[in-house]
Amino acid sequence: MIRAVHFSDIRDFREKRMAGSVHFTAPGDQGEGHLWFFCPCGCGLQQRILVGNGFKPAAIVSSWCWDGKSDSATLTPSVNIEGHWHGWLRGGYWESC
Repeated sequence: MIRAVHFSDIRDFREKRMAGSVHFTAPGDQGEGHLWFFCPCGCGLQQRILVGNGFKPAAIVSSWCWDGKSDSATLTPSVNIEGHWHGWLRGGYWESC
């Protein structure tokens, strides 16, 4: 299990490059935003996923429901970086499947 350290400043987030760290963009008018994160495995891979604040966006691409908490975020369903890492973000911690 690894802590999902939240960075409010995207520049700071990208500079630190901490495994499992997260940055949420501000939700737009429809409540959708993006979660940027560095892979929890420590490989340095940076990813971006579509999230909805309290709902799972209906999208052509994959999307996740975010509980709206930045410092102790929970996403559903699990996050799968195909062929690389698969797990959950629950209560601010990344847990491998």
